[in-house]
Amino acid sequence: MIRSTKFRVGNILLPVQLDYIDEKLINLHFPFNRDLLEIVKSSFEGRKWLGPPINPNGPKLWQIPVTQRNNFVLDYLEMRNPYKKFDDAIKPEKIAEYIDKVKEYEVKRFGKLQLFSHQRELIAHALMTKTCIYAAEMGVGKTLAAFIFLEMSQAENVFWVAPNSAIRAYYEEVRKWKPNIDPHVMTYTGLKGIVDHLNEPPDCIIFDESPKIKTYTSQRSVAARNLTNDMRLWFDNPTILLMSGAPAPKSPLDWWHQCEVCCPGYLSEANIFIFREKLDVFVDAENGDYKKHIIWKDDSSKCMYCYELKDHPNHDVRANPVDNHKFHPMVDEVSKLNSRLKGLVIFKLKKDCLDLPDKIYDRRILKPTAEIIQAARLITKSSTRVIEALTKLRMLSDGFQYTETKSGETVCPLCMARGEYEEYYDPEEPDSYIPDEWVSQGIKYVFDDEGTILEEKQIVYSKRTAVCPNCTGSGRVNTYTRTVDRVPCPKDDELLADLDAHEESGRLNVYAGFTASVDRVVEKSLQAGWSVIRADGRGWFGQTPYGEILDNDRLLEYYQEAFDRYPKMVFVGQPGAAGEGLTLTAAHSTVFWSNDFNGNSRMQAEDRGHRPGMDKEKGGRIVDYIHLESDMYVLKNLKQKKELMKQTMTGLREAMGVS
Repeated sequence: MIRSTKFRVGNILLPVQLDYIDEKLINLHFPFNRDLLEIVKSSFEGRKWLGPPINPNGPKLWQIPVTQRNNFVLDYLEMRNPYKKFDDAIKPEKIAEYIDKVKEYEVKRFGKLQLFSHQRELIAHALMTKTCIYAAEMGVGKTLAAFIFLEMSQAENVFWVAPNSAIRAYYEEVRKWKPNIDPHVMTYTGLKGIVDHLNEPPDCIIFDESPKIKTYTSQRSVAARNLTNDMRLWFDNPTILLMSGAPAPKSPLDWWHQCEVCCPGYLSEANIFIFREKLDVFVDAENGDYKKHIIWKDDSSKCMYCYELKDHPNHDVRANPVDNHKFHPMVDEVSKLNSRLKGLVIFKLKKDCLDLPDKIYDRRILKPTAEIIQAARLITKSSTRVIEALTKLRMLSDGFQYTETKSGETVCPLCMARGEYEEYYDPEEPDSYIPDEWVSQGIKYVFDDEGTILEEKQIVYSKRTAVCPNCTGSGRVNTYTRTVDRVPCPKDDELLADLDAHEESGRLNVYAGFTASVDRVVEKSLQAGWSVIRADGRGWFGQTPYGEILDNDRLLEYYQEAFDRYPKMVFVGQPGAAGEGLTLTAAHSTVFWSNDFNGNSRMQAEDRGHRPGMDKEKGGRIVDYIHLESDMYVLKNLKQKKELMKQTMTGLREAMGVS
């Protein structure tokens, strides 16, 4: 079927023919136009150049697959305005109309006006769009807003997807607010397990802590994208709500896949690589092994060529006409992105919504012994990789070292003793690496030397038998026993002093990066007479200093409310496992015994106690124990939102004072 139409490109209408080959492919015929050519290359996913037409003066020929993203782009080019409901959602008169509806329901629900004004705006926005992202900082009440939205929209078959710690917090919110909804609650791992086995998708899904699906190749991201695509096929206007506690994520690139899950095509860039080229300045590093981030395009006062300010000597052409250049302002693409997201994303910052005191940061510099300093220098000198060195230094700073000794052999879990296994490969490039996500989606990306996607192909991968890389064909692998060797650590005494200082308030939040560190904090706290809640990769556990094991389902309730029964209680968690979704406002201080490498986990953990319900008079104190220079190195990188994986050994050795 051939359909003639016109695309609006800038201020002109261009004649275009859409040749529907079948239900899956469309050929685009259009006369040469540089702007339209750029749109086709950057906005249509899976686009393919079919070569010049038979008539050299005839229309250009491109082929695109029929996908939801590509249909959205076609609607936009053909002036059907797929952005209309999102544009309406930011019109003041529309917002006011729906806020009145929320207030009316609010009085029926609670008997009075109970919500904050920003919560009403969140609810109204979701009612208007049904597909949106709550980008609201931790503690502003996103969960309650979602509850009321679901009640007002009378959603029936609801999926609520969240990480483990956020699910525990979800049930606390349910206990508190008793919403009139009954969603199917699951983790992101659970979502992966059921997507392929659903007879019918839900008509409503909530993705709590949605940065969990920001990486487009991860299995949970693929599962989320596949499920929401199915929902849009089954239902005309399904409800898809993402909730993120990071209105300004550490990387603007985090937005792309979240938007693609929520509304494919809303962002014009067809893939993350094109999106990155728009926002990021990067160069090849480590002989082209990866692209190193230099600077975000977020400051028009900087030069687009050298990234320096206008008055920098680089721009004095008269002084050096050969090497210097005129100042050309950088286009602030990051600020433009915030404007582009409005309508799909509703932003709420804590400082604009709540009257909370500023966080108070307290860095405790703890003096290491001469033996610890010597051990740290030896680690730094002998290591060749930053992450290896930092991991060992973090352990040493926390007061322990892991020792692994061979304990025997076992059957290889990859090949199950066969010595070989079946792997997928590309028949055209049999030696190339194939990510599992490409195999599951039946796709292949073709890149140029700059790392830009030239083409997205549909492909059926072949299978072959290969020698197992895990056991190199032997069918067996070594097993190891890991033991923890403790060393003296001044963090012990500092923790005891903090517990003593918080005895009157009876609550303290403590985060540590390793399970061995968590165990050490738990042990010291119990010895000091404090009850403990432990939350890490092993799960949740509660105990009193007298040996009573606490009800696992009521741990957060005990921590927040049961002061008479448990007058002294410390929450001990790992940032990545217990830094999301929780309310820990019973404590007015949060101690970081140590950090992990994840900046988002750090920010999330900081905000567990800095939210509505906190003691405003005592404020939110954030304490860092700094034992070795590596602690400060990690902390500075987290604060600056750098990627530790891309740091150099030279920089680490300088920080550690090792030549």
